[in-house]
This record gives sequence, structure tokens and C-alpha cells, in this order.
Amino acid sequence: MIPITIDGRKCEVPAGVNVVDACRMHGVDVPHYCYHPGLTVAGNCRMCLVNVSTSRRDVEIGCATRVSPDLVIDTKSPKVKAARRAVLEFLLINHPLDCPICDKAGECDLQNFSYEHGGDRSRFLEDKNIRAKKEFSADVLYWGTRCIACTRCVRFTQEITGTGELAMINRGDRTEVDLFPGRPLNNLLAGNVVDVCPVGALIDRHFLYASRVWNLAEADSICPHCAKGCNVTADIRPAEANVDDVFLLEGEMVRVRPRHNPQVNQWWMCDRGRRDLDSVNTHRLSRHYAGGSPIAAPLAVDLFRKALESGPVIPVVSLWNTNEEMAAIRKVIDTFAPGAPVSFLGREVEPDVVYPKFTVPGDRNPNRAGAGAVFGADAVAQGIVPAREALARGGDVLAFLGMAPGNHAPADLRALMPRAAKFVMVTAYATTMVRAAAVALAGAVPLEKSGAFTNQQGLAQAFTPGKKPPGLAAADLEIYQTLLGERDPATLGLTSAVGAPGPRPVGARV
Repeated sequence: MIPITIDGRKCEVPAGVNVVDACRMHGVDVPHYCYHPGLTVAGNCRMCLVNVSTSRRDVEIGCATRVSPDLVIDTKSPKVKAARRAVLEFLLINHPLDCPICDKAGECDLQNFSYEHGGDRSRFLEDKNIRAKKEFSADVLYWGTRCIACTRCVRFTQEITGTGELAMINRGDRTEVDLFPGRPLNNLLAGNVVDVCPVGALIDRHFLYASRVWNLAEADSICPHCAKGCNVTADIRPAEANVDDVFLLEGEMVRVRPRHNPQVNQWWMCDRGRRDLDSVNTHRLSRHYAGGSPIAAPLAVDLFRKALESGPVIPVVSLWNTNEEMAAIRKVIDTFAPGAPVSFLGREVEPDVVYPKFTVPGDRNPNRAGAGAVFGADAVAQGIVPAREALARGGDVLAFLGMAPGNHAPADLRALMPRAAKFVMVTAYATTMVRAAAVALAGAVPLEKSGAFTNQQGLAQAFTPGKKPPGLAAADLEIYQTLLGERDPATLGLTSAVGAPGPRPVGARV
């Protein structure tokens, strides 16, 4: 740590950080566009101008200036303010007044900095340059007229993915982003270029005109679509009523964005987790069923319990259950089927997709490590084999305890299922198996419950509900507690997600 002075206030910062980050550490925001802490310094937007004691010039760019002992930084001098105002005037020369129709409105750095640091009128009387709109991929659209040539997206494809699909073409005020010939923007991290864009130039086609951001509630959660455990923020569009309390709403998830965690996913996430909105919004089971017909919750749980008590049980546990649910399921099995071999159902493991600075795991299940901690890694490695062998004998009760999105039993297991006396399940999804089940209890997806996943690094990451499950569905842990006659998780020896980031009110932005 070295001593410096920021706007007359003495403080300490780590040696080697740049001025932008040093100021941010002490609550002083230096406006910037091209700088991103996860990318190399470009220094081309010239917005982060400050005065530093080691320079002979009136202003320096803060992103490319490293702190040194006893450095004096001034972010509010008249010369700094005038320089920032001039930079904004240049950036806005060709920028259209698209704010009323732009998806970035409400979270746009150009809007915010224009209000905080810009002038109140334009002196530009000439015609604006009009750049074309382009489709970079089926998911990412480019509005050339809004682009300020910060090059964040270009540096992302060069440094993080190493795929180099984007490049800057032309010069001066004609500069724009374009696709490198023959390289469509179709890598698994492509959606991150929309996140890093500080203005509305790069747009997510799936979020286009979907909602104003100030009408959305934010919920911090963990992405359940692979074993990496990316930290994410889900944007939820509430129902018309009770918009001030997201806990009262079923809502619709309209967007997922990465949340910074230097230990897990840095600033990024893959498009598999970003695009799979259907796993929360559609094909959901909102009622409990018995024999293919809707049934009240108390009777459904009672029938489920009687089914488990009626004979030898073949338990099949989903790798999408939380750590707390795994522990509760272990107690359910020990109570109703002591000694029964446990099978594990999840998505098939694929090869990892490796980029220079980010790896997308091939294990597309969020909690294989958590299952291994509760049941043993060797048991989890057997997968569905014990259930297949038990069904070959026939006559037992098959119990699916949790299901992944769109997940059915493997074909060979389904072929053996008629040999079971009956099968019951806890699932959040309305699959064809629901109507064939003796009892199907409607559960919740991760965004709708508390718990923790243990990722492939062995890190247990907690999350809390961001919205209510649909209809009469309930959190899975509550279902297992009811089966066991236990209402308090503490009596099961479980920990909750207390302290995990939860939902923020509608319109609250960070």
C-alpha cells in the first residue's frame, strides 16, 4: 500500500493500480468509456481525464496513469471539468438522440456522463454521419450510429476469447466496428460484448424492446447451467400488481447478466446460461399431480409419503439440487429407503470449451460436487446405473428427486420404468413424465429458492430467492421437510443462504 492524495484527501491504495481504480476504491468515480478492468488499457476515449502532480500537462488519462507514492490526484479542477465537457461534445457530435427507443436507456454511461459532466447544448450544425446497422450474429445487433469507438468489444474478442471476430474499420469520425471477413460472432462468450458496451451500440436481440430497465427488479443469483457457478444478476419483469415487492410476484425473467466474482467468473459468463430463459419462464409445473390429475398440496405430499412407504424404493437424485436439498434428500432416503443404492441424474458431460482467459466447463450440472460431498463421489460417478439394475428386477417404487430443465430419464431407463410398481417425482418442469407419475410434486428453480451450489473448484456459493415459484409450486427443501415432518431447517442440520445477495426493488440499479 502506498500513500496518495485524492481531491485533497489522504488515503492508501495498492501499488501499481491505475488512477481510475485507485479513485474508485475511495468512493470517487472517474468517468470512463474505453477502460474496463478485465481488458487491456486502450486510452482512446479520453474521458477519464484527471490532474496528477507528476505530469507537466494540465490533464492526463487516468486509465493509463499508474499511482506512485505521494501522488496528488485532482478529479474536480476547472481544467478537468472543461476537458471532460469537450470530450463529451466530440463523442456526441454524430451520436443520434435515440434515448427514447434505445434499450440502454436507464443504464447508459453516455446518458449519465452527459448529465454529470457535459454541456447543455451542441455547437455542431453539420449533418451527422450515419453508420449502418449490422447483424453480428443471431443474438447480437450493432447500431453503428450509437457507437463511440471505445473498442471494448474488439479487445474482448482478441483477449478473452482469442477468436478475433470484431475489428475497427475506417478512420476518424467514420470509424466503426465490423466483423472480420469469414468470422461470424458465434463463440460461446459472444453475449459479453453487449455487457461491456458502455452505450447502446451493441444490443441483445432477445432483450430488444422487451422492457425498460427501470421497470425490472434485480436478483443476484448463481447460474445453474454448468459446474462453474457463474455469479449472475437476473432481471425480472414483475406482474402489474404489487410491483414494489418482488417476493409477491411470479414475474418473468427477461435477462441474465454476469456479476463480478474474481474467484469464479471474473466479469463474464457463457451464452448457455444467458440464453436459457425458458428454464425459468416456460414449461413449468405449477400444480401438484396424482395419477395425471391436479391435487391439493397436503394430499399430494401424503400420497408421496405413502408411496415411499409402500415398498422398496429406487431413489434417483438430480445433480441440480442444492446442498441443503441434497442433505434433506439423504435423510429422506435414510428414512424411507435405508441402504438403497442411490442413482444420480443430470445432463451429460461434454468436452470443456477453452478460451485464452475463460473456460466453459463441459459438466453442465451445477452441483455434482455438492452431491459428492453428501453421498460420496464414487456413488455419484455411477450415475443412473443402480436404478437401471434395480428396475431390471422390477416391482420397486421409482422416485425422481429433482429434475434438470427438459430432463427426462434416459431412454433405456424409460424402457424399464413400466416394470416399477409406480414412480413418483419432485420436479419444477411440466414434462410428459408428470402425467404418467403416481404423484408429481411441483418444485422450484434455483432463482425461486434459497440454497447453495458447490462448483467444480469446491466453492460453496449461496443464493436467495429472486421471485416466487409459479402457482402452487413450492421450494424443494420445503417439500422434503414436510415429508420428514420437519418445519425448521435447523432440525435437519441444514444451513440456509442467510447473507447471500438477494433481490433488489423494482427500478434499483447498481
